[in-house]
Amino acid sequence: KHLFAIYAVLMNMRTVTIISTTLPIPYAKGPCRDDHRPISNRLLTGLGYAFALGFKQFLSTPQCGDLIFSGHTTFMWIFTLHLVRHASILNSACRKSIVYLLVSIGALYIIATRNHYSVDVVLAIIMSTVVHQLFYTSLQLSYLSREHGTHWTGKLLLWIDFGGAPPST
Repeated sequence: KHLFAIYAVLMNMRTVTIISTTLPIPYAKGPCRDDHRPISNRLLTGLGYAFALGFKQFLSTPQCGDLIFSGHTTFMWIFTLHLVRHASILNSACRKSIVYLLVSIGALYIIATRNHYSVDVVLAIIMSTVVHQLFYTSLQLSYLSREHGTHWTGKLLLWIDFGGAPPST
């Protein structure tokens, strides 16, 4: 549940960045270069991208400008952070390093294939790490602090964690 709650927050943040930013297309040939149709409504197009989860086959318009920040890198990175936090098989520093190395190679491939600029990938890693850390810090505060646990954010986090009221202590 935690992984998908963090992913939902990040995809909502990504929707805002898609609507509010524009970068040139990182490749020389393709649907956004050849016979490009201009976007008539940035808000509706950004929301359409978000609800299509990045798969252009669900949209009639090619995803031109769906760059900042990389959704593929975001999912790879938060899945890795989640795996490192929760998987008991990754209890050694060597195994964690191997996982981080593989994900870093995946991020480099995203840049090398010119699907994203390096800033898209770096920003995805930064945003994913920050939201991941904020989520778990806030969740821990919800358990430790009665005051935080009664605030709406604390209640939301406890609901995500337990699917309702937390068990009585």
